[in-house]
Amino acid sequence: MRSSAAAGSGRQRLVSSRQQREVRRAIPEAPDRFGIGKTGLGEYGDGKVRLKQPGMGGLWAGCSGRTFPFETPAGLAGTVIGLIACCVQGALHCSGAACAALAGFCCLPGIDSISVHHMKNLRLLSVLLLLLTASCNSGTPGGSGAAGGAATVSADDPAAVAALEQAGFSLKKDAAGNVAEVSVSADQDVATALQRLAGLHSVTVLRLGGPGLKDEAMQPLAALTSLKRLDLTDASSLGDGTLQVVSGLPNLEALILRRSGFTDDGLKHVRGLKKLRAIDLRNTNATDAGIAHLEGMQSLVDVQLEKSKATDACLKSLAKLPLKSLNLNYNTEISDAAMSVITGIASLEQLQMEATRLTDVGLQDIGKLKNLKRFGCRLADVTGVGVAKLAECRELTRLELRETSLDDDGLKALKSLKKLAFLDISECRLVTADGIPELAALTGLTYLELREIKKVRDESFAALATLVNLTELNLEATRITSESVPVLLKLQKLERLHLAGTQLDDAGLVQLGQLPSLKYLDISNLGATDETIAKLRAARPGLELKVN
Repeated sequence: MRSSAAAGSGRQRLVSSRQQREVRRAIPEAPDRFGIGKTGLGEYGDGKVRLKQPGMGGLWAGCSGRTFPFETPAGLAGTVIGLIACCVQGALHCSGAACAALAGFCCLPGIDSISVHHMKNLRLLSVLLLLLTASCNSGTPGGSGAAGGAATVSADDPAAVAALEQAGFSLKKDAAGNVAEVSVSADQDVATALQRLAGLHSVTVLRLGGPGLKDEAMQPLAALTSLKRLDLTDASSLGDGTLQVVSGLPNLEALILRRSGFTDDGLKHVRGLKKLRAIDLRNTNATDAGIAHLEGMQSLVDVQLEKSKATDACLKSLAKLPLKSLNLNYNTEISDAAMSVITGIASLEQLQMEATRLTDVGLQDIGKLKNLKRFGCRLADVTGVGVAKLAECRELTRLELRETSLDDDGLKALKSLKKLAFLDISECRLVTADGIPELAALTGLTYLELREIKKVRDESFAALATLVNLTELNLEATRITSESVPVLLKLQKLERLHLAGTQLDDAGLVQLGQLPSLKYLDISNLGATDETIAKLRAARPGLELKVN
């Protein structure tokens, strides 16, 4: 029996050749699994024992230097702890060094003093533990395998890839070289090519459109179990049969059915998509009856119903969903009544109500949407009274009020929206020269659209020199002249500037070449000379100029 000092020294010695041979005899069928190859253990020239399986370091650390690793309690204890360490490593990605340290604890001085003469089957038990450890830590060479936590993905079938490319499909590959995205706009029948999808194993995005698609050819989609996003925009020939196939895709998160040919009854199939987060029904014939199938789908956070057949009644089906984004644009049967339901969806961050029958009455309780970040009501009969209610939504960053009845009082109310970055009040003809300076308080704006507001003149525009964070400004068809150029030059972050139909002359236009960040300039219908255009290009190489 060794002394404590000897035991400590033994832990640092290389594994002996006799130990290697004994282990090989014990497990001759798979020596390389344990790092015992032709070069043996520890034969790397630097005096260190290395193992091909990092997790096995824990098993060997408690046994190194023994006459046989499993003939002492310390060896057995090291084996047991090594087994636990390997399993822990597989689950938690622990390093081999950490496992070794844990198992090495079992070799502390004094453990060898326990008598083991009565344990006749110790060697057999130890070998069994070693085999169990091997299976626990099985995987790819180097111990990664299951311990790495990533499932093995089969390589794509080269013949399938070639056939799809030949059929006109666009394929985008991931870092591993497997196809991750597939797109096609099919003018002719592609049923044969679609069969080849079964040879792709990593597709997460699929876009199918065009008249060459048929319901009866969509069955191969069922094999795409990794699919997360399916875009069937403009697949007008696809209908309920395709949705029935789609219902079996377990990982689908986004389903785009824009301008496709399904019916209300077909929407019942989407209820089986337990991970679906977004559904796009824009430009479809979906009615309240079809939208009702979405009720209770608690994974949904984004519903797009623009230009569908939705009415106020559909909101009852959506009321209890954890929605973050709801688009009801251009549904003329959506009115103030819908807002009484919508304002109860506290999770909403984006709400689009363009070209609906929304009025100031519907906005009375809009302040309840404390998380609202984007709101749009273009072409709605909303005045400054309603906009004042919108100002209660202090998280708003984007506001689209184009072609509404917004007036100066509404602009005053907007001053309280300190987080506002995007504002479109184009064609709001009730705004006067007195109201424009109110925008000067919105210093966080990066986008401002004042197109076709005739009251925007040099005098009123001068106050907006404070908007130094603007990156895009649209002044198309306003009344500003070259006198406003000094104000424009203060907006040093401007990247896109729209001046079509204004009253700037050539001398003023040339000065705009001093804007350091300018990338796009629209000077349509200003009659700029060739010389002026040449000077602008020389001042700003790479500038995109729109002249006509």
